[in-house]
Amino acid sequence: LAERDQLSGVHVAHDRQKVNTAIAYLAELRAAGRHLGALTQGEVDALFAERGTHAVSLRNFLSFAVSTKRCGPLRLPCYRSRRRDLMAEERRLELIDQLLSDQSLDLGDRVAGLLVLTLAQPVARIASLRTDAVRVVDEEVTIRLAKTPAPLPKPMGSLVVAFVERGAGAHGGDERWLFPGRRPGAALRQ
Repeated sequence: LAERDQLSGVHVAHDRQKVNTAIAYLAELRAAGRHLGALTQGEVDALFAERGTHAVSLRNFLSFAVSTKRCGPLRLPCYRSRRRDLMAEERRLELIDQLLSDQSLDLGDRVAGLLVLTLAQPVARIASLRTDAVRVVDEEVTIRLAKTPAPLPKPMGSLVVAFVERGAGAHGGDERWLFPGRRPGAALRQ
């Protein structure tokens, strides 16, 4: 995955958090004189009731433990993400217009906002873009989010090109990243 630019620092951090949560939970069980194999349905229910969304990161680990018979059969609660209210289309268009025209805003903020609002990409994905993802061929500006580059509308494409030409890493960051982070060689983190 890392070779195909599909593994980002965000993915690694998320997976590391899941592993650390599982290790901490096993340590809690051990400290209480318990072990994974003796886990009861009542304990699992209490775990998810008490910890709520924090227990969600344990769900994959407990599912693995059940499927590999490291513990008895347990029913794990389904996690339903909180529904986020979507932005009204009218408001989204107003923000796009403002980002395209308001030169008092930082160019990097304008470009990031436009990429999020027009390409419906999560901030984490936008933050991990490299400058070489932006291409200009025959006056058409494209950005590679996956295998196929996405064409950018002319006013937005012009801003993105200006941002790259100005030096996306002009704030002392690494110029390989469209939005460089504070750590040398790393992209911006959420």
